[in-house]
Amino acid sequence: MAKFDNPLNRLKKMADEKPQADKRFENPLETFSAKDIAKATNDRSMAGQYKRKTISLPPGQVRYIKQIAQTERMGILETYRWLIDLAIRHYEEGERPEVE
Repeated sequence: MAKFDNPLNRLKKMADEKPQADKRFENPLETFSAKDIAKATNDRSMAGQYKRKTISLPPGQVRYIKQIAQTERMGILETYRWLIDLAIRHYEEGERPEVE
């Protein structure tokens, strides 16, 4: 007696195979920069290549940062970014804030 393949086995095998998802569709926003997303959504939190953030500082620190900017002949915002970059570098090198 001849043996034939069951045609339903082929359908079952097809149902078990999951198609590979295109990486672009796992998180479609990953392919766009924050600047492009802000522009498309009319988000005003971007200023050129920078994300706007508001922080509260003691007046003495603000005055001192302005003094540093004048001494180093840097813009105020450039000075703030430079100081934040320094703080991040210290953190990456293992320095941690003192917590009470």
